[in-house]
Amino acid sequence: MKVGFRRGHRPILIRSAARNLGPRGGRAFFKEISAAGTSTPIASAYNARVDRFDAMRLLKALVAAGAKPREPMDRAWVDKIAVRDVSLRGTELASALAYAEGQRWLADSRTRKDWIYLTRTGEIVAKESVI
Repeated sequence: MKVGFRRGHRPILIRSAARNLGPRGGRAFFKEISAAGTSTPIASAYNARVDRFDAMRLLKALVAAGAKPREPMDRAWVDKIAVRDVSLRGTELASALAYAEGQRWLADSRTRKDWIYLTRTGEIVAKESVI
């Protein structure tokens, strides 16, 4: 198997057409690896590792840029740091943010729309993780 890319999507796996002569006459079949996960354990494990790695890189960049725990951060500023320092865009950024929020490293603001907070746990992870 080899890995290919399509614009605006996560990596896709391409099966060899020579081995898979199915109902489509030997064309390569594409299986997209979605951010929500798939039924194959390889795809979901891959996404979890990548999202965790991206989330940790994002946390490190936010702390280096001056983010403090429990101080509100505008999402536009977080996006700017992610693009400038970590090169995360689109679905990669959304997956990293979702993973960080799921681990309670980041939290949504209860009072302001489009603002998030770095939690104390997130700051500890950012300072102690070795990437």
